[in-house]
Amino acid sequence: MMASMRTKRTSEFKAKVALAAIRGDQTVAELASLYKVHPNQITTWKRQAQDHLVAAFDNKKAKSLKADEKLKEALYSHSGAGVIAQSRLGFKILIVGCSSHWSPPS
Repeated sequence: MMASMRTKRTSEFKAKVALAAIRGDQTVAELASLYKVHPNQITTWKRQAQDHLVAAFDNKKAKSLKADEKLKEALYSHSGAGVIAQSRLGFKILIVGCSSHWSPPS
């Protein structure tokens, strides 16, 4: 007997199922049967969607996400070189790579 491969769902599919669950027109069991997904997975996607909806309207989180993206870009731009970064919790993080052509960040 061969083991079945896990089904990979697209973000669009997850969003569609989560919105249907949030809408509440059908029960989670009905949605699970309709979309061929386990009810626990629908509940998880629904919770994730609700959590991220709050963040979409929160300016503080949006600014934090932009700052995280800038930090990520800065770290990746040094192609694995040693970089010291300040985390949101105030800890200094040393990221060490194996690049032999390292120059300090400007």
